Amino acid sequence: MRLRLLLLSGTTTTATGVDLDTHGLRRIQWREDAPVFAPYDVVEAQGLPSDDLPFPSDMTWAVDPVLMGRLRGRKAEKLVRPLVHRGTGPFLGAATPSVTYWTLGDTAPSVSLVDPAAGPVVERDRNHHLRCRFRA
Repeated sequence: MRLRLLLLSGTTTTATGVDLDTHGLRRIQWREDAPVFAPYDVVEAQGLPSDDLPFPSDMTWAVDPVLMGRLRGRKAEKLVRPLVHRGTGPFLGAATPSVTYWTLGDTAPSVSLVDPAAGPVVERDRNHHLRCRFRA
């Protein structure tokens, strides 16, 4: 299965973006190290079938990513804006300030796009670990 994605973020091992065929938010796990693409790059990759992903509803293994171009401005906003969490229901299905990874079901979304009302709050605990969160 060929994937066409508008990437929003990524590393050499993972990426998150908008699936241009379904217009859904999708997480990609690269089977092999991939280039780090810039936000709003349009990438094509070969999706691989897999039964060993923790969130099969919105996560896919992929290989051979190829940069096809970029989307900017109104075209990119038209794809991204409908995916922003509206703040009217529970975030990732849980009405709590945080969601533990292992409590998410395999059919629930594991990624969401938010537009926070205010900037991040960065705190340091007694052990000097940093914690970043956003206020609603």
